[in-house]
Amino acid sequence: MVARDSSDSSPTILKGDPSVDTASLYRSSPALSFPANALYATAQFSLVVVVLPFHFLLFALFPSKRWRPSWTLTEAALMPAVKRIMSTMDTCGYKIGARRTDRAPGRVARWWMRVRDGVAFEWVEGLSRELAGGVLVDEQAKVREQVGMYVWRREGVDDGEGLVGLWLHGGAYTHNSAHPGASSSSIPRILFKREPRFSSICGPYLFFLLSGPVALATQGLPSPAQLTKAISTAVEYRLLPDSPFPAALQDAAAAYVSLLRRGIRGSQIVVMGDSSGGHLALALTRWIKETREERGAEEEARSWRLEEPSGLVLFSPWSDPSHSYLGHTASTYVPRKNSSDYVFESPPFRLHLVTSLLGSRPSSFVLSPYISPGSRTLAPGALEGFPPCFIHYGTSDRCEEEGERLVANLRRDGVRVETVVTEDTPHDLMLLAMIWRKSQVEQVWEGVLQFTGSLRR
Repeated sequence: MVARDSSDSSPTILKGDPSVDTASLYRSSPALSFPANALYATAQFSLVVVVLPFHFLLFALFPSKRWRPSWTLTEAALMPAVKRIMSTMDTCGYKIGARRTDRAPGRVARWWMRVRDGVAFEWVEGLSRELAGGVLVDEQAKVREQVGMYVWRREGVDDGEGLVGLWLHGGAYTHNSAHPGASSSSIPRILFKREPRFSSICGPYLFFLLSGPVALATQGLPSPAQLTKAISTAVEYRLLPDSPFPAALQDAAAAYVSLLRRGIRGSQIVVMGDSSGGHLALALTRWIKETREERGAEEEARSWRLEEPSGLVLFSPWSDPSHSYLGHTASTYVPRKNSSDYVFESPPFRLHLVTSLLGSRPSSFVLSPYISPGSRTLAPGALEGFPPCFIHYGTSDRCEEEGERLVANLRRDGVRVETVVTEDTPHDLMLLAMIWRKSQVEQVWEGVLQFTGSLRR
């Protein structure tokens, strides 16, 4: 058994039977296969259509039946539907919004993206061999030679105190994409519109949106003249279960390094992400910090500098995958609190997700600060030297407790942290902005804008 604080669902000490091979137990996906998954999905989606009107009527007549008392009728009625849809997708092994990582959009699709979204698809060189050592070395996850990106451009941008946003999308490393049509792209797009410091970008300044699975590249980066007009870029990083750790980190590192090699200073860059994208942002920051230390001042002086970013912006960051390893079987899994959230919390699926993330690494690696920076067992000083952070989560969020611990760990290690905690909001609130109360969504945006406004002053 694992010792636990009664007020916290995280382990204080991770123990278990070391003779049990978690990889062999959970490497095979527990998802249904065809045709069972198709039949199950049809039944569940039909149930959503049938039950949704019932929930509207029920919660209108009996407000006390709502999962959260503060939820509006729309929120209360839609959340069970979202929860059923999300659990169905995972149970059936379907990926939401994910795209192939080994090809660029077709010529017609690229033309349409330029017309509709003002977005172009381009390429960036993969991580160089000199940087692809240490934690990035893995037989299951080879460093890619080139990485695909979606790029937003604007003519006539002005110089000023421009910031460079590096966006990493969420989706449990399984869902979503960098494509401008993906739901996760709405977050950085809105931030770009609302933050004038991101719109006043000039010279080598860029606004980068990092998302989704990584596409192989066949062309070069835009020229420095083109970069003066670049507003944002979305990178397709690789997804689970085919590409375990450190594949996504390799791709994020390649994108970050490409900015520095183009003359963009680390003090201009803000690394941002939601859910697992926040997890990846924290891992990227750790890699930058450790690689800088390994390179040393002499090597840094001889070549370009691997500078650290000016700040992190994290929405509902998934920061404690070690929670899935309270023991070595599904029967030992303790679900995270806030069952009203839409996040699927089935023990076999959670364990399979984290085991897939670890890949060839032993189960003990789940306690690495690369994997679980929000763990209660994180060693003091592990986050020392991190840049200022903005963190948002809700009190109905499956990631609420690990968000609290991440904030505590950062502050313990001397990192400046600004937080916005919204009452009774679910995981990754900003993805639900269209159906949620504008006052709470606005509360988050105000916090983000205040934080980014404080950077590089």
